[in-house]
Amino acid sequence: MGNQQLMSVPYALYAANGPVGPVGPQGPAGADGQPGPQGVPGANGLSAYEIWLAQGNQGTEQEFLGSLSVVAPGYGLNNVIPFSVGASCCSAVPITTITVPADRWVRIEGTMSRSGNCGNGAADIQLNVVSGSLVNYVNTGLRVGFNGNGATQTGTGIIMFKTVGSTTIDISFLVTGTACGGGSSGLITY
Repeated sequence: MGNQQLMSVPYALYAANGPVGPVGPQGPAGADGQPGPQGVPGANGLSAYEIWLAQGNQGTEQEFLGSLSVVAPGYGLNNVIPFSVGASCCSAVPITTITVPADRWVRIEGTMSRSGNCGNGAADIQLNVVSGSLVNYVNTGLRVGFNGNGATQTGTGIIMFKTVGSTTIDISFLVTGTACGGGSSGLITY
């Protein structure tokens, strides 16, 4: 081994500390790997009936099945209240008072009529929010307005709204005009 200087060493040192070159093109995708082995089967979960019991409910499996209610698209259908009322002119007749949980759709659908010497006036469903509030209120004609006398006038329609927080609502039927009366019947669902 000698003690002479090597001429290629400065180039090698320079190359190790030189600038980074451009990135090359993307290579082809590799083949998919082999599927892994089958995992160990998990434990069976609780049935809906067992979950119901675990939440503190009591009853047989048949009683549990009977407690289930249908949920219609777009709104909860856990409570159904049929109504049928009659009213004379200018007095509101209570239908019902409901307390609805938060964020629940309420649907009132029915028919109404007004007859007699009514003159100008209307027959409609009245909502009085006792506590809480409503959003997305839609009334598709559950109100009949009149400007005539003697004829029986009818209408059908739907009122829908959503509750904000727990909401209590008085629902009544009102006929306005002069010497006339009317009636309404239908369903309240929420």
